[in-house]
Amino acid sequence: MRLLNPKEQQTIINCLNQGEILILPTDTIYGLSGRVDAKLKVKINRLKQADQEKQLIILVNSLAMAESLVKTTPDSLSLLTSSEPTTVIYLSKTTPEQTLALRLVKRPDIQAIIDQTGPLYSTSVNVHHHPFLQTKKSLEEFDPSLQVFYVGELNGQPSRIYNSLTRKYER
Repeated sequence: MRLLNPKEQQTIINCLNQGEILILPTDTIYGLSGRVDAKLKVKINRLKQADQEKQLIILVNSLAMAESLVKTTPDSLSLLTSSEPTTVIYLSKTTPEQTLALRLVKRPDIQAIIDQTGPLYSTSVNVHHHPFLQTKKSLEEFDPSLQVFYVGELNGQPSRIYNSLTRKYER
């Protein structure tokens, strides 16, 4: 697996900061990614043909960024730093009845992008309830209007999901 080069990173930063949705590599699989914004959430869910209220995973690049968004506990924070990619569901700090699902990115290229864009939505590239896409061709065909930043085959396993409210793994 290769990392995105500085020129690709700058292109991605510019596109994301202009409100675009891109197909980006993550630590696990390719994701439909965009800045955390209610309008982009609707667009991403529309692309996936999913319920408009479906929550999306939010990628952060530091524990400090996670703590700025959600109510954490020491145990749940340690799950974010686990060697196994783990998404943790928390209560939002700004909307207490809302939950947010966060994952701490390990890829240094995506960390650098998040430094310039803030947290990112990222959800598997697929129609809801269908297998996620992995090949360059299938990613490019998903929606030809989206830019794909392909870096080769990824590990192909979505992150595990832990709900810090119920203290149970959901996946």
